Amino acid sequence: PGHAGSNIPISIDVSGNGKLSEDSFTNPSSGSSTHYIMLEIYLVSSETNVNMTVSSGPGIFTQENGTVRHINWDIPTCIQAGNHNLTFYESSVIDGQSYFIITPITIPIDNTSPSNVPCTEGTHEYLGQPQASSPPPQPPFGEGQSQGEGSQTSGAETTAVGVSFWLLLVPGILSWL
Repeated sequence: PGHAGSNIPISIDVSGNGKLSEDSFTNPSSGSSTHYIMLEIYLVSSETNVNMTVSSGPGIFTQENGTVRHINWDIPTCIQAGNHNLTFYESSVIDGQSYFIITPITIPIDNTSPSNVPCTEGTHEYLGQPQASSPPPQPPFGEGQSQGEGSQTSGAETTAVGVSFWLLLVPGILSWL
């Protein structure tokens, strides 16, 4: 599980496993028929009624060169222990059609020294779960995969069992590598 006060390193391959041109994941106004518009990440919990920003805005696509984006997010010490979702909100265009996809990844968080002070920085109104999503009817580049240490999948639900994430992000798909 994650631990309040510790770091969660998140690595995201935004190239569609090498199938997308660089313009498709660095330019939200790309003329490509398949490209990203927006990717935001939040820590959300129905158990603790939290909705906290991990990453928002277009910076994730332009913050570094290459096809893998890295986020090192410090879990605030004010986070209550419980089950949370690292939730990816993605707007993308796939074959000319716009989609909005929400992908939650369950992560338990421990807090052995709760501050008893509610989190205020980077928090937003909790909107409930699940939220409406409009994913494509089929994965654009074939079925996703779940491999290796650090994740378990069961149908549409993915549960993180480690604290380091390596995600393959294809418009409309999050797959563990």
